[in-house]
Amino acid sequence: MSTLLDIQDLAVRYAARRGLFSSTPPRPAVNGVSMQIDAGQTFGLVGESGSGKSTIGRAILRLVDTSSGSISFAGKNIADFGRRSPLSYRRAVQVVFQNPTTALNAAWTIEDILLEPIRLHRDLPNAKEQSKLVDQLLDQVGMSEYHRKRYPWSSPAASASGSRSRGRSPHSRSSSCATSRSARSTSRRRAK
Repeated sequence: MSTLLDIQDLAVRYAARRGLFSSTPPRPAVNGVSMQIDAGQTFGLVGESGSGKSTIGRAILRLVDTSSGSISFAGKNIADFGRRSPLSYRRAVQVVFQNPTTALNAAWTIEDILLEPIRLHRDLPNAKEQSKLVDQLLDQVGMSEYHRKRYPWSSPAASASGSRSRGRSPHSRSSSCATSRSARSTSRRRAK
């Protein structure tokens, strides 16, 4: 199998805090992390709250800067992308949030939530093809068509399944999932 994600000696440090009378040195969040994930392999990153799982995920997604080390995806160093990640990378690497009830926009229907990444990342020419893909995603997670117009908060099954279907799109090559023993969620979702 070929290596899809290769992380070597990753370190992330958060900026120092500066106060009026004191300052603190940069805080290491992650130091010396190395891992390889092969194409088709399932990989779980588990640890205590505050151990750096979300920071590693954010570094892979390029949401935080790395202090040292390298992250390569499909043989390409993601640091070489420049300021913006290419669309092909954003399509291939996606997030599965820790807590779907806080990760999904409560003002959107399940259909709206599923259509957002479809419209952003797929070149489907018409609404009929987009609707067909929504049906496939709902079916993948055991939801019926009537869930389309429901809201994530309207049933526990709808909120959990909606998050899973966003992360399980048959067109994504990788997803990132961070879990912790506590139920705290550090994910955020842009309000529309």
